[in-house]
Amino acid sequence: MKGNFFRFNFYYVLSLLFLLVFAFEAESEQRRNEVQELNIYFGGLHSHTSISDGELMPEDAFRYARDVAGVDFWAVTDHWYAFDTSGAIGFQAVDSKSNGQKTQGTKRGNSENFRILKEHAKKESIPGKFVAIGGFEWGITEHINVFNTDTKLKLSEWMQLKSFYNWLRKNPDAVAMFNHPGEGGTPVWDDFKYYKDLDSIINCIEVINATAGSYEDFVDFYFMALDAGWHLGPAASEDSHHSFWGTRCECRTAIFAEELSEESILNALRNHNFYATADKNLRLYFLGNNNLMGSKIALKRGENINFYIKVVEPDGEVVSRIAILSNNKTLIKEFENDKSQFEIIFSIPFESVGEEAKYYIVEVSLQSSKKAISSPIWITPLN
Repeated sequence: MKGNFFRFNFYYVLSLLFLLVFAFEAESEQRRNEVQELNIYFGGLHSHTSISDGELMPEDAFRYARDVAGVDFWAVTDHWYAFDTSGAIGFQAVDSKSNGQKTQGTKRGNSENFRILKEHAKKESIPGKFVAIGGFEWGITEHINVFNTDTKLKLSEWMQLKSFYNWLRKNPDAVAMFNHPGEGGTPVWDDFKYYKDLDSIINCIEVINATAGSYEDFVDFYFMALDAGWHLGPAASEDSHHSFWGTRCECRTAIFAEELSEESILNALRNHNFYATADKNLRLYFLGNNNLMGSKIALKRGENINFYIKVVEPDGEVVSRIAILSNNKTLIKEFENDKSQFEIIFSIPFESVGEEAKYYIVEVSLQSSKKAISSPIWITPLN
């Protein structure tokens, strides 16, 4: 009798475990399907027009990006001095109707330029089809893009990084991006000194900039900033100063969002639900414990992190290598592949040092040597 009792309990517990595993797998599969049903929108967050030192006007840039390049969103981010309401900074004028030909005149910044940029962005946006975004690029040596502010910009008062950071603090709804880090040996924002109160405002860092350098020039700065404590996602930009907005290269910032609107784009940037790619339509899905890239997860040391990675190159190019990287650009795992798609589920135990968060990133290499890289998934240790 006693043997039957223990045999019954053994099979009962085994059945419960099976049901729990089955339920977890079903939930995970459902979540993976939900993520793959999310829209991925491709576009650019850094370009210029004749309002500062580029060509033509913002409306021309938006129309070209939308109708010729076929992107989903595009930002014009002319240089700060064009919008400086003090008029203290003079800069060489550009003929707005030419292909960037300089004139003999000198222009002064004014708030009218910012009004024009915002007006053109509103006019050229098409609900559900294309989002035009107006922002600006601050900086003398270290550059930062800023979106989602209509503040009158007396920027000549903020020539130093410290004073500009103070201005950002007064604009908590802004979204900001570190641009082309370390270009030409320039400083990198006080060695990426971390400020907790700016962490929710500065959300992005360029790892690809077709004008200033290559992926290899910038990607190490991404890890340097993350290791300093910043929560950032990677962006890919043309930094166009000429009239080929979106066609100079295939580099794109790819954003997960429920709908194509400026609000959804900005929220995705704030939540780090995006990745950078040198391929115009590469699709990269990266989940940790069913949470999309950009998520922050709390785990006990030794608990498993269950990763899901899927990469699709729709034009048939081979996805040749997939690497999982962590703090200090440490290689955790890598996979070789000979197809245009790749998909895997695997687990690793969470290990941390001290109380610091650990992050995981997926880096993708195509056979053509193009790269893509994800936003991190951050894991913080539970006591």
